Amino acid sequence: MDRNEFLAQIEQVDRDLSNENVPPIGRAFRAFSRLAPVFNGPLIGYGIDLDSYGPFEGPNLFRRITDWYSGRYGDRVCLPNSICRVPVLIRQQVYLIRIPIAYGQPRVEILPLVDGLTSDMIRSLDPSEIQAIKSAFTDGYELVYEVDDMRFVLEPNHSPPLSFEAIRILEQAINDRNACADCIDNKLDTNGACFRAQQHAEKMMKAFLLATNRYTETQLAKHPYGHNLQNVFIECLKQSADFASVSNDVSLLRGIPMNVRYSMEKVSLPNIVETIWASLRVGGLCACRIANNQRRYHNPYWIKQWKK
Repeated sequence: MDRNEFLAQIEQVDRDLSNENVPPIGRAFRAFSRLAPVFNGPLIGYGIDLDSYGPFEGPNLFRRITDWYSGRYGDRVCLPNSICRVPVLIRQQVYLIRIPIAYGQPRVEILPLVDGLTSDMIRSLDPSEIQAIKSAFTDGYELVYEVDDMRFVLEPNHSPPLSFEAIRILEQAINDRNACADCIDNKLDTNGACFRAQQHAEKMMKAFLLATNRYTETQLAKHPYGHNLQNVFIECLKQSADFASVSNDVSLLRGIPMNVRYSMEKVSLPNIVETIWASLRVGGLCACRIANNQRRYHNPYWIKQWKK
């Protein structure tokens, strides 16, 4: 690809994304996946050697795409520097770790990604606390990117295409996942975070059932499904034995009452951290089964990559 080819292709890709109602802030990564569908290396992150890629390849191509979108749409395409935040409990306080937007296996400095972790606090951490942060980051990265790996099935040209109902509930599920961190960050609303975590798991499992064409949205809304997390889980287990691996997580989540948001009794910080991680594990598994992807979470291949 040269400059003229790039300019011609990016114009067409942008028109296509506009027709699909993708907002400008979400187009750069979608555009890259269409211009370089087979690329599987790092795009953003510490330690990338740009000289090892061609001018219209990998991270260099992505930079040209983001520059093009910045020139075309200005501030409307300002990208966040993280895809999601996951919790870790340190000295009975919840800290949120930003999972950066980075593909492939970039080198990442983890401690600077922990919101609110001061230099003085970092110096005081003992080895077990540092390891807890690193483990939470590794698990979070794997689970968050299991969902992100699923993005190609949302494309309109994917075969077989997902139904409108499946795509809609997946988008809602991802919003619920991200809202968990917002609840903790803004007002320390542990009850709201608890509700959002449960909703993420429920909607991801329902998306799995919709994506595999086992049920329609109308059927899922009726008895015995509704908002009964255990019944939805049983239906998922019938379709894939892999769901047995998250049975304990579902048991934890189904114990959350629907009115938890309005309860005067606040969920404790340790419990909300455990609840969010249970939700993330359920969501990651659902995403892998929807996209028929190999799991990242606790996969020996990914563990080996992180230890390099």
